[in-house]
Amino acid sequence: MISLSFERIMKQLEVFKLPRVHYVLAIAEGGLVPASLVALKLKVPMGMIRIRFRDSQNQILFQDPRLFQKPGIPKGIQSVLIVDDVSVTGKSLALAKSFMAKKCKVKTMVFKGKADYVLFPELRPCVMWPWNKLRG
Repeated sequence: MISLSFERIMKQLEVFKLPRVHYVLAIAEGGLVPASLVALKLKVPMGMIRIRFRDSQNQILFQDPRLFQKPGIPKGIQSVLIVDDVSVTGKSLALAKSFMAKKCKVKTMVFKGKADYVLFPELRPCVMWPWNKLRG
């Protein structure tokens, strides 16, 4: 497992080419901090969808991700960036995408793993995110 600092993440975000979108949707819990950082950089509003698949120790809880809270996307939003910390199988991103309006353009982003946009594509081992350290 490797540990990343907020400083390293922010430096990477500074130079990362983010897509232009109207809204950022965080997959909670893991995607809340990453999505907040992305929404701040893009200067767009952010919402949340609550999906559970793994626990805080990265152990699979359910065979497939489960929805616990639907997103409340404001009317008129034309493009959304769904953000999570990590995507291994892509199942949580796919579930979140399924709740988007048909006419809404949707892209996905993770800090590590597989998505349309990946902040740290070179990372292979598990990561200790700085916001997880704060939880204790």
